[in-house]
Amino acid sequence: AELLNTLATADKDVADYLLQERAGEIDETFFAMLQSYVDTAAQLQDNAQLVKLTNLRAKLMTETAVGREVEKRQIALHKFNRDAKKQGGLSVDLLLKHILANREDDKIVDALAAAGQQAVRYELFAQLTAEIEKLEQKQELAAAQRLIGIRERLLQMFDRMQAESRKILGRAEELLNLLKEAPDKETAVRANMQRFDDAFMYLLASRTAEADQAGDTQGLQALSQIHSLIMKQVDQQIPPEVRLINQLLEAGNPEAQEQALTENQAMLTPDLVKMLDGLQTELKSAGQVEMDGRIAELKEMIQARL
Repeated sequence: AELLNTLATADKDVADYLLQERAGEIDETFFAMLQSYVDTAAQLQDNAQLVKLTNLRAKLMTETAVGREVEKRQIALHKFNRDAKKQGGLSVDLLLKHILANREDDKIVDALAAAGQQAVRYELFAQLTAEIEKLEQKQELAAAQRLIGIRERLLQMFDRMQAESRKILGRAEELLNLLKEAPDKETAVRANMQRFDDAFMYLLASRTAEADQAGDTQGLQALSQIHSLIMKQVDQQIPPEVRLINQLLEAGNPEAQEQALTENQAMLTPDLVKMLDGLQTELKSAGQVEMDGRIAELKEMIQARL
């Protein structure tokens, strides 16, 4: 952290000296910390700091061995994400294509597998095995052995993912049983709000659908009650500004939006406009053009009342 802060403010001569004297400290952890600094500066819209850090990252990526490796990996991941976006989502075929294209670099293969872990499933291993058999038939044994190594690492990763999934779902099952048996469900829900993650909500939805299909009216009512209580607590924890934005987006017409703005005049502040600016930035990054346009319209309506 001390080296990073010094490099971020140092002039060229000092930076060049530090890069020579302390090159051993610039490793993967250093780049991860640098990226977190860049992300923080971007979120705070600290443009001066963002420019310094971005320039430092560019310098390190060209002038250090680790940096060149990180840049190479980022380029590979960018191509992978771009292709996934172009075809409308991730697929086993796409992940395999990029793994084969980068088979000579284990770190890139591991990074691709981590980024595309949803596609790390039996079909991928079947296709990898088919590629290995083709190479063996051609007597390209070194290339086949490399793919065998990749397959082994991916199998280990898959086993870890499966074990972790079983643990997560087991914890979710325990929590759901606790809520079902609780005499005061609302108090139990309130006490466990921080434990309601994606796995729990998936399990709750799955159990609700099963109860509905089985005609289990009592079970369905209990599960639906738990869901309603969770949503009630979530709604209470949402900041009022976010609740207002949601209300404005859900309003059916401009007249309803104007009425909502009138009823919440005290909340129309420059800080709310800044919040909308941040939301627009996220939407643009995600390519959600239509929603970005709707937020821009809301911002204009609010600015007209300031």
